[in-house]
Amino acid sequence: MAMKTLLTLARSSSYSRFISNFNLIRNASSSKIYELRTYNIKPECMKPFVDLSLEKFHIRTRFSVLHGYWTAEIGGINQVVHIWEYDNYVHRANVRKELAGNQDWISQYFSKILPMFTTQTNVGMMSLDNGDQPDIIHPEGQGTYIPILIF
Repeated sequence: MAMKTLLTLARSSSYSRFISNFNLIRNASSSKIYELRTYNIKPECMKPFVDLSLEKFHIRTRFSVLHGYWTAEIGGINQVVHIWEYDNYVHRANVRKELAGNQDWISQYFSKILPMFTTQTNVGMMSLDNGDQPDIIHPEGQGTYIPILIF
């Protein structure tokens, strides 16, 4: 769907404006970013997943700031949702690399929860509160564009 949107933009007269805005977003590497993670858990694994998380999740929180960790009771049931804060995408990449090499994280937690997943979704987000620099772009006469970062 994102590719279709990009192709539509490429054919439009506002393409150069979009590229300028996209480059502005890409260059915002010093802005804090947030990662919304959603795990869909096999129904029979929900309790063991939550129990193990309560016992071992402190290993993960040593690497970056956790803003919330929730389970869903309405809508997408058997879901766990959490939000992480990173200084920028380089920080996120470094945290992911450190976790991949952390034997406590892998052996005590990650290797045990991985078989409990049915799906995982990650969404990169930027705050709309960016001081004097607006994150919502209003091209004159073109409507409103909200930058969305996907990784």
